[in-house]
Amino acid sequence: MDAANGIPGAASGLRPSHHGTYYESQVLRQLGLSAPDREEWQMKTIVTTALLACMCVGLVAAANTPQPPSKGSNVVETLEQLEQDLGDAIVAVDVQKLNQILADDWEAIGL
Repeated sequence: MDAANGIPGAASGLRPSHHGTYYESQVLRQLGLSAPDREEWQMKTIVTTALLACMCVGLVAAANTPQPPSKGSNVVETLEQLEQDLGDAIVAVDVQKLNQILADDWEAIGL
């Protein structure tokens, strides 16, 4: 400790950073980071920690969300029937059935 100003390490030219602990500033100096780089490093550390926390909370929330029962086979059967009905209506030139199946703004491109 320097007797003149009471700062630890002042005699050797090592002073604690006002942004963190004395040891943190020593580590950052050993890494070769200047003051603006230290601030950027600290900000990245804070942001990374916050993102990691949000991700963990999201994973926990997603794991606790109940999944609806799978209706995959029912959907496949419905789409296959719709495809069959569309094909039959095209072959039979059934305009009323086509109007039921297709949306009002449907357009065929590249026929």
